[in-house]
Amino acid sequence: MGFAFGEGLAGNLGEVSAWLDKNNNAWLSKNGEGDHGWEEVPYWLRGYGDVGYLLGDKNIIAEAELWLNSVFQNQRPDGYFGKVNLDKEGRYEIWANMIMLNCLQSYYESTKEIFNKIGCSANYVENEKAANFKIKVVRYKHLSALPQEWLTGLSFGLIPSWGTRENEYQYTFENVNKNKANTYYVDKHSFNHIILFPIFWVSFFTIDEDKVYKEALTNFIEGS
Repeated sequence: MGFAFGEGLAGNLGEVSAWLDKNNNAWLSKNGEGDHGWEEVPYWLRGYGDVGYLLGDKNIIAEAELWLNSVFQNQRPDGYFGKVNLDKEGRYEIWANMIMLNCLQSYYESTKEIFNKIGCSANYVENEKAANFKIKVVRYKHLSALPQEWLTGLSFGLIPSWGTRENEYQYTFENVNKNKANTYYVDKHSFNHIILFPIFWVSFFTIDEDKVYKEALTNFIEGS
């Protein structure tokens, strides 16, 4: 069943669906502007990401988290994220946002798992001032290639290259009751070679973000 999902239409929908086109996609935009900012992406992502985590498929997980991290990054100061869709009366139409929130539950569930291991409970509160533990997750996407990667591209992958994108992942944890906070920065390492692409490169050199996040959260809790 897992093989069928990865090899079939659901696992490769991004190659044929206009809604998953990353060019000018509103869900990947820093300000929420662009095309396809409605419910199609969240509906697909809700099942796509969950199956990836259940199967441990690193390719699916990496693709799902690319979309999820973009949502975190385009969150505005008032908490709103994604494209601003208005109804006929000019009011916020948040149906698509609600579906995307369902997709973001993976981070919540990972957090809850860590707290359960130490005998604590984790519950979401709408009022930030009422929270005694705060978490902020950010991923900075580097859209341009590293200098050495241009050589790999110009040689059609025959000349290998490797490099580090510093501070691509950022996790900030704050224990309000103990007045302690810390930010963890995680680098992303990449390797490019036509002989190794795509299986070896994607499977070996793409970091397991879910694992790194859990390790950072565990480290903060143990130290605070």
